[in-house]
Amino acid sequence: MPAGVDDEQLCQRAAVPPEALAEWESLGLVERDPAGLFDDEAVERARLLSFLDACGVDADDLMRLSEAEGDVLSRWAHWFGPARPLGRTLTEAADELDVDLDLLRKVWVAAGLGDQTEVFEDDMDMLRTLVTARELGVADDVLVQLVRVCADALGRVADTEVRLFHFHVHERLRGQGLTGDALEDQAQAIGDALVDSIEPMVLYWHRKGWRRALRDDMLLHAREGIGAEPDGLARLPVAVLFADLASFTPLTEAMGDEVAARILDRFSHIVRQVASDHRGRVLKQIGDEFMVAFPSADAAVRCGLDLMRSIAGESEFPGIRMGAHAGPALYREGDYLGSTVNIAARVAAEADRGQFLTTSAVRHAADVPEARWQSVAGRILRGLSEPVDLFEVSSPDALAERPVDPVCGMHVDPLEAEASARFSGGEFLFCSTSCFQSFADRPERYSPTSTTQDGT
Repeated sequence: MPAGVDDEQLCQRAAVPPEALAEWESLGLVERDPAGLFDDEAVERARLLSFLDACGVDADDLMRLSEAEGDVLSRWAHWFGPARPLGRTLTEAADELDVDLDLLRKVWVAAGLGDQTEVFEDDMDMLRTLVTARELGVADDVLVQLVRVCADALGRVADTEVRLFHFHVHERLRGQGLTGDALEDQAQAIGDALVDSIEPMVLYWHRKGWRRALRDDMLLHAREGIGAEPDGLARLPVAVLFADLASFTPLTEAMGDEVAARILDRFSHIVRQVASDHRGRVLKQIGDEFMVAFPSADAAVRCGLDLMRSIAGESEFPGIRMGAHAGPALYREGDYLGSTVNIAARVAAEADRGQFLTTSAVRHAADVPEARWQSVAGRILRGLSEPVDLFEVSSPDALAERPVDPVCGMHVDPLEAEASARFSGGEFLFCSTSCFQSFADRPERYSPTSTTQDGT
């Protein structure tokens, strides 16, 4: 590669607007070398400036920030590692790898790189690995799935690392009174020490996950009748459980984000621990809702009952509701798809606070002696044309349902209630004086028929 690049090369390859480059140069944000070219460091700065510009941060904003905190652009560039020269185009990469350009575009987008206009050397290393796998017989569709899963999962890991560092290191230091170079130097020193430990941690968790996945694969091989489908799709027998907190939305409104975050953190811990006890795998979490997959209906039912017991034993905690279904599911990109999953989600949506509903498929497949089953009238679930027979499952040692704060939806111990009130013939208990005051201001809003009582 030459020692530097000219304006046209930089603008074309790095997607830098020519007029913006001229402005950055006039402000001293990007500088030329003695030969009048842009070296690798200048190219890297131009890339960062182009990103900020596209996101609505103009050069004047950056100049004001730099006046207050020094050359912040250099510090951000530091985290990117060594400055990179201009990369290849995607077309050039396809020609060099002897791969169809359309396939390469699919991989590129699957990798979350759709906004990256250059193909760098580390990108080429990744693509060469995929080409090798393809030559060994791995189908193109499978490669794209693998890329999506890796990019999505590790992208989330990286995003979490950076966000937690910003809020809990950088902002903490600023809160201690550090500013300018002192702030950035201290944050950079801590960050440099942490960065070296991140990739070994990621490798460790990958190895742990690999062992768990191999164990599950051993189970598949041990079962009869599980093999490749004629249509080439992978279908596996699975029991799916959905669990979420009742009244989580009104709880957040009444108690605030901090309390809601604390409760959600506790709920996440309980779900993951109990699911692990029953060989369940948490596939996804969306807000306060969890989707957990199990190798058998027995495991799903036992997990659900244990979750009910665990949540019932929590103080100042909302109720839980759950739904489960069992059957074949399409396995794709580390997730389960299809009617089995859809029905499980619909069943969970039918459950009330403190209720665990299952389909007849779970009822007849689960051999759980301690479970008590009660038939629920057939219901038309959203998206299904025929009624579905549902069963409520419980255990004989279930704790009695405690009173519910009508404002936030928290369970309230009658002996620890902060306040009580009577309205429209009913008596209500409150977990806090703020909930009592909200009720006193608008009691009709929290009547027993209000959707706020059981909404999420």
